[in-house]
Amino acid sequence: RIYVDSIPHDDGGRVMTDSSSPSSPPFAPRAMVPLTTSQAHYLLNVMRITNPKRWGDDMAGRVRIFRDGEEWLAKVMVLDDSPSRPQKRQRRGKKSKRTNSDDGLDVDCDSGAVLECLEPLVISGHDNDTNQRRRRRRVHLVMGQLKGKKQLKWVLEKATEMGVNEITMVNTEFSMSSTAASGNTGWDYDKHKAHVVEAAEQCERLDLPLLSQEPLSWQDLLKRMSLQQSDPEGSAVTNYWLICRERSEFSPPILSALQAMEEETESTIENNNKQVVHILIGPEGGWSNTELQTFSNMMEEQEQSDTKGCNRLQFVALGPLVLRAETAAMMAVAAVQMHQDAQ
Repeated sequence: RIYVDSIPHDDGGRVMTDSSSPSSPPFAPRAMVPLTTSQAHYLLNVMRITNPKRWGDDMAGRVRIFRDGEEWLAKVMVLDDSPSRPQKRQRRGKKSKRTNSDDGLDVDCDSGAVLECLEPLVISGHDNDTNQRRRRRRVHLVMGQLKGKKQLKWVLEKATEMGVNEITMVNTEFSMSSTAASGNTGWDYDKHKAHVVEAAEQCERLDLPLLSQEPLSWQDLLKRMSLQQSDPEGSAVTNYWLICRERSEFSPPILSALQAMEEETESTIENNNKQVVHILIGPEGGWSNTELQTFSNMMEEQEQSDTKGCNRLQFVALGPLVLRAETAAMMAVAAVQMHQDAQ
């Protein structure tokens, strides 16, 4: 499976996209989608996708491509006479190859290979009922910036596999001190996006979670929690901010909070209004006392107001044990998704 969004650039990753590039041609029969050099190398030289002895005459050269909730069957086409063209280094100053599809689309391709769309497998909006319910209620994972690179990669991969729609890292009090001590203060967006793309390709999901370009500041997070948000069509969105807190006797278990939320918003679900469940997980060391007090003050202001508006804040518990940050994140995401699927 290959994820295709905008026209890709060769950045050393197997499948990456450049949001500043023009959009790729729309998926349609006989439409051409260019491959990066790294994509072509992986398909032709690693997977040997065009080798009929390995894949059979019927399946040789066939791959699945997906984006924005739809998936198509496509065929790998090598643009020059030599199937080993992607193995050779491109000479400096040599012009990229171009091809024209039957639809009149002029495609630039530095890799010497393109994908030709054959037929749709899944059309956007026509997948199963579980995915349609999940589109009405999105899941947003908000985590304090993690110190370890391996832990961060693991969270990005597993959150993608579990259907999270958006992933945001936040600079909190404890995460800022830990990253300063370790010297690891950078945020490699391209590298993190590559992990997300690879996980999406493997887990059969048809879209990518939205990944923050850089960690959000604490003040920006508070601002977002207090603003009224809307979806791209302009409709109001109800936001539930579930703040996971360890060792809290007064915080209900997350499943109890989700059930109460379901009962409160039953009419909203029937009207197909959009909802977002924001899962807030602290970094290593959890939330600081100052941050917890800020959340508490926001909840008190919400209760004293005449209406809760579109933002609902609540502390929730994940059990009696103290969990690692990445374990708590996956436990909370699993609870939200399983509860939603059971409705």
